[in-house]
Amino acid sequence: MIDGSDYLLQGVGADFVAQSTASGTPEAEEARKTQKYAFALRRLYRRRQAIKSAAPFTAAIVAVAESWIYVNGTLCHILERTLRILDLHKSSGEETVIDVRTLLDEAVPESRGTRKYKLQLLHYAEGIVSCVYTHTRPLVESWLIVFSVRGGCKHLTTQPLDTTYKIFVRNDSDYLYFGTHSEFGEDGFRRWVLMGYNIKDDTWFEQKVHLLDMVGSDIGQSIAFEIIGGKFYGLSSQASFEVDEVDWKSFYHCFRFPVAAPRPKKTERSVKEKMWRRQHAEGPIDDRWSFIRLLRDDRDPERLQVLESRKEWLNGQSSGRRNYYTTELIFPPQEEDEEEDGGNSDHNPNNDGGGIIMNPTTTTVPDTGAYTFDPPKNPEFRQRCPLTTHPGDDASTALMFTLSKCFIRSYHPSSQTFLDLVDNPSMHNPDTPRLQLRAGSRELRPKEEILREPAALDANLPHTERIKHMYRNEGENKITFWPPDNPDEARADPAALVDLQRILNPPSHTGHVKGTWDDRSMVYSSGHTDGIQALVFISFDPAIRLQGLREWGGESAGSGNHNGRCFEHAVGHRAAEPAEGNSWCETGKGKEVAVEDAVSSHDDATFSQPAEYYPGWSPDASSFDWAPEITGQDLHSEEGETADAPAASPAPRDVEAPAPAPAVGSSSADGIAAAVYPSLQGEPCSATASGPEHVPTCNWARQQSAMYREIAFGFNKMPDFTSPRRRANGGTAVVE
Repeated sequence: MIDGSDYLLQGVGADFVAQSTASGTPEAEEARKTQKYAFALRRLYRRRQAIKSAAPFTAAIVAVAESWIYVNGTLCHILERTLRILDLHKSSGEETVIDVRTLLDEAVPESRGTRKYKLQLLHYAEGIVSCVYTHTRPLVESWLIVFSVRGGCKHLTTQPLDTTYKIFVRNDSDYLYFGTHSEFGEDGFRRWVLMGYNIKDDTWFEQKVHLLDMVGSDIGQSIAFEIIGGKFYGLSSQASFEVDEVDWKSFYHCFRFPVAAPRPKKTERSVKEKMWRRQHAEGPIDDRWSFIRLLRDDRDPERLQVLESRKEWLNGQSSGRRNYYTTELIFPPQEEDEEEDGGNSDHNPNNDGGGIIMNPTTTTVPDTGAYTFDPPKNPEFRQRCPLTTHPGDDASTALMFTLSKCFIRSYHPSSQTFLDLVDNPSMHNPDTPRLQLRAGSRELRPKEEILREPAALDANLPHTERIKHMYRNEGENKITFWPPDNPDEARADPAALVDLQRILNPPSHTGHVKGTWDDRSMVYSSGHTDGIQALVFISFDPAIRLQGLREWGGESAGSGNHNGRCFEHAVGHRAAEPAEGNSWCETGKGKEVAVEDAVSSHDDATFSQPAEYYPGWSPDASSFDWAPEITGQDLHSEEGETADAPAASPAPRDVEAPAPAPAVGSSSADGIAAAVYPSLQGEPCSATASGPEHVPTCNWARQQSAMYREIAFGFNKMPDFTSPRRRANGGTAVVE
């Protein structure tokens, strides 16, 4: 939340933004480009308040798809041999549509004529899409395919892959890196290996980057990789391949190197003592709930923060509590590098968690044996900062949701709010699953009140005690559910609330739920794992307004009140059956987790926690491989089978693809939407969609009206139902 103390200057202008505590936000960056500083300030304030009160501005079903990723505000989804790319952060009404078969013919000549293959989306950034293509003819072969969709679509590169185990991709506009967890050390543990690509020069780096002491295998849960400001970052919450760490103390470990120069001498490592994480004696952790991210600090675009959520049993408590921690990422002062190329040796004492060796031989690989010690008799407990430590709720203060009922778990430091997507059935219909947002927020007391509290300023007190004196209501979280249950209390139209519930719980698409989030939105899918899933978009950014949707309290032009019926007729009949021949691609597998005991006999009646864990920005890209015992011959023997491509399969098969589609521009390609939405023909339930616009010099891409404009099932400009300023007619007061 922004208050008067957040800003140092009066007035709204360039100096105002530069010296504010929000200069690192996307709103501030956009204001510097557009000079619309007052608009940026209002937008930032409303976004943070919307997250704090669980009051999104936009909710809509934006697509139906067989697989998808949502990265950097852009949704990439696959349906019926087409890949669609839609920029939701920019409220785009058009999406880029890629004919996959035609793209593969150009990118992978070996794929021509192949009827059995698998395609998986990996990453999107700066207009560049990365995916993995795999077939068996008869041996298993895989390629990384990279192409651009900005400034005219263009295939950039195709790289044969020796392995796709836990493959990931990160890129900016100039360089791309992909990594796999595929190198075995002498101790038998896997290590991460990176390969770099110069996009402008169209060349791959000759040397690989071997991360010998980068511990962690689950991206988004214990390890994170990002490219920020021209540098590649690797972050881990672990330091030993064994269970125990030295001295029973845990630290964050981070390294970075320039993407243009991945050399050992250019590599920096975080200061270990400044990156203290926890003392193991504090209590056990349930790792299934954990997530970790590397974020820009809203106060300074040059500073980065580690964000981690852990479910812990602290100080012998009988019930677990989810806690949220933000830690500033600190590197030692940069020294002048007189030797341009340097060598492979590195004697930096802060080298835990980031050793990089180029093409190491067996003799250069350091010994990283296990460390096991008895727990210290008097463990050192460091005091945490109450401003960067947010205790969640536990069973003693609120209803707890099991892991199988909590599909998205997020935290927003600038709003001091944790935000979950949960299954919370209504009291009147407890057997029917119902998805809702659940927010828990705390509010800092005014500075004058804090300064009058000696306990709030006493650094020797535990952070839990200081929190009680620094935050309102002794730091207890205010819990808010959205949408509200009672139309009268929310002063909302009951019929509109029913439509909103149907948006969040798409008709005929209940079942498997997975999703991801960023600083202003979230996307999740609901439906059967072996068929088409509905994709729901929720935005807390008031500047995001999707075209053709109804405004809360009104209707969009030509849409009428039957949007929900249109969606049901269009796609509802497809959800109950597998995709069969059309299910030619499948999602990746993630970390398998055990499901907690249900809180009631109806706990998993319809919704079920996916057999994988989907942390991070792209839920479908955590890993991608067959089990070691699966051979190309095994896959070849399945040639006559129908592949359902379940996303939760621990050892997925590749799938039977339909016959190659005609080139983009043929009449059959234009008829895909009609096949997916048969009831839309002749009905005014969607916004008028423009015809496809073919991309010059590219025969596999076209611009086309976004799928959500055909579905036309959603709301813009939704109010804050919890606001005391809501008018009796269900409207909301304008934010001043």
